[in-house]
Amino acid sequence: MIIDTSFKYNMIIDTSFNFYTDAKSGDPDIKSPTLKKYHKIL
Repeated sequence: MIIDTSFKYNMIIDTSFNFYTDAKSGDPDIKSPTLKKYHKIL
């Protein structure tokens, strides 16, 4: 097994962020760009 340790991300995830406000009255799982970004990083 090869583990790539070159990919490092230093980011703080705001756990109190309201994704509904970011989704502009839509479903946050579909419309929130911040939630999509967090999912990609995690």
